[in-house]
Amino acid sequence: MQKKFKNIHSISCTDILSNPKDDKRRIYYYDIVNNFSKEKNTFIVKLPEIGRPKKSNTIIDDSNEFVNGFKVVQTKNKEFAYVRESDNALLPYRYDIATNFNNYGYAMVAKNGGVSWIDKNFSYLNRDGNFVEEDGYFIGFNGVSEFIGNSCPLSRVYYSSFECEKNLYLQPDGKFKEFYEYDGKTRTTESKTAFFNFATEFDHEGYAKAAGNILFARGYYCSYENLIKLCEESEKRGIHICHAELSFREHFPEIIRKKIK
Repeated sequence: MQKKFKNIHSISCTDILSNPKDDKRRIYYYDIVNNFSKEKNTFIVKLPEIGRPKKSNTIIDDSNEFVNGFKVVQTKNKEFAYVRESDNALLPYRYDIATNFNNYGYAMVAKNGGVSWIDKNFSYLNRDGNFVEEDGYFIGFNGVSEFIGNSCPLSRVYYSSFECEKNLYLQPDGKFKEFYEYDGKTRTTESKTAFFNFATEFDHEGYAKAAGNILFARGYYCSYENLIKLCEESEKRGIHICHAELSFREHFPEIIRKKIK
């Protein structure tokens, strides 16, 4: 039951398959329960070939507790929904997977093979970076991860775009993070929100990797090449250039060993 959706670190959709024998779609999600152990659970949802299951307002499991004003329940047709604590009302929104609302006011959900964040108005984050009402459509992401970090928490979201993986990072204010290039000085006139193909989640120290760059949660990025050059210059001067260099040495020693003597 939905208890398996507690303490979820991330959710992604791995496959959508049709079965002509029963006219059902099978959507394969997996979630990571713990970021350190990478323990995974596979969750298979069976849906009609077109549309959603016939809606049910009959709750078959309400054993979860209220968290930040809402409780996740499961209905008779095996969908997940929310009960509002203030009036104990079952709300009309239905999902394949639903999680508790976090302290920023967002909950991680999955529906029709898409994954996204919803706010407490039950608008969902679309690929343009806006929270919108479903209005019959739920165009989510391929994967969503929890917010990580203390001073600058960020959530990685990603989806496939023109055979490339597009990675973005959501802030608690509901906007995608802008990153400015750093190559010894910050280029404040040029920023980007998306990184293509390879990218990681941020760690608890505020660093991530993305397509040959080191990302800093404070809002800038530096290419491996430029960071190596900066490290080499600092070696010559006998000083450390910045916190970025210290992070680079700690997280990517194999590159440092090869490039910096």
